[in-house]
Amino acid sequence: MRTTARKPSRIIPNKAGVSEMAVYVDNEQMPYGRMKMCHMLADTTAELLAMADQIGVDRKHLQYPGTPKEHFDICMTKRAAAIKLGAIDAPRRQIVDLMRSKRAKNQLLTVNFAAKKFHHEE
Repeated sequence: MRTTARKPSRIIPNKAGVSEMAVYVDNEQMPYGRMKMCHMLADTTAELLAMADQIGVDRKHLQYPGTPKEHFDICMTKRAAAIKLGAIDAPRRQIVDLMRSKRAKNQLLTVNFAAKKFHHEE
């Protein structure tokens, strides 16, 4: 099944009252005790945290906060809840592409910041 990414400019409720966000979940099914886990990530930290709040995942479980690898590991029941609330069921390739895009954006911001700092020091 092919999915397409939705990129709303802000978190807004749709006609059903469900917030639309650019949040993605994979179908990794990694074993963790008796559970199966997958990844949940988003275009922005705000979107990721908003979805975590909506599906009942404690923010303390955020992994790699503030980095391009920022994500939650969630169980399959939370995955189903996230999809019901508008998360995108993304194949692994799309997840990898999203992380690369976030890394490239982060590097560009770092270079721009360094250039501005250097310019001000002259």
